[in-house]
Amino acid sequence: MAESRDHFVTYTMLLFTTGFLLPCIVIVFCYWNTWRFLWSVGEGGRHENAEWTHEKQIAKVL
Repeated sequence: MAESRDHFVTYTMLLFTTGFLLPCIVIVFCYWNTWRFLWSVGEGGRHENAEWTHEKQIAKVL
């Protein structure tokens, strides 16, 4: 009887790990990489936008 319970506990832990923890880890990994990519693009995007605004101001003066 104890052996049957051990198998059930092992099966339950394996099911929890593969059905919940593993997908959560993959989701967090994907969100983290997306966030890092967007953060790095956002830094350059603001700089380029500032340069474009400056060029538009110069064009208005001329």
